[in-house]
Amino acid sequence: MRQNEDNNVDTNGPFSVLKRIFSGEPAFQTDKKETQGSPSGGHGASPAANGANPYLQSSGRKVYPVAKVSSAHFHRSGDHSELRVHIHNDSPFEIQLDKIRIFGQTVELDNNLPSHGSAEFLLYRGHSFRARPETRAELVYQIIGSNDYFMNPHEVMFRQESDGVYLVTELRSRDNLVSDV
Repeated sequence: MRQNEDNNVDTNGPFSVLKRIFSGEPAFQTDKKETQGSPSGGHGASPAANGANPYLQSSGRKVYPVAKVSSAHFHRSGDHSELRVHIHNDSPFEIQLDKIRIFGQTVELDNNLPSHGSAEFLLYRGHSFRARPETRAELVYQIIGSNDYFMNPHEVMFRQESDGVYLVTELRSRDNLVSDV
């Protein structure tokens, strides 16, 4: 054990360092065991391994993760309707879905989604829409491990049936409008 400590002092001692500087080599040498397991900060290294904040881009700007409704399934049975959606996490982070505001109501989701994971949710069950409902929905979520909340607005698309009832055909994500909440 003492021999290892002495070798470390010898390789990074003042005379050894000066010798390497004059010969054009790097001044300090690290133990090979330390450098083998850790990324060097190159192209494939993760931001956390580099000591950088994983929630910031290399330019220093905040990362805005995208979670969105990937598909909507609207079912009508007479005067009653139901809207089920799949929400997909397009980000490299695990997120917690908080809520979605749609049709003038707030639906609590309270569900974690892993990176690139998805889940199905029931957003509406009730009377069919005889009048055109609101066309905006807001999905609110946060990155797990961060207290930052984000909101992705969606445009609710409809089709009107011959009997005057509106059917939801799609919730169109506005990824470029994700904002900090």
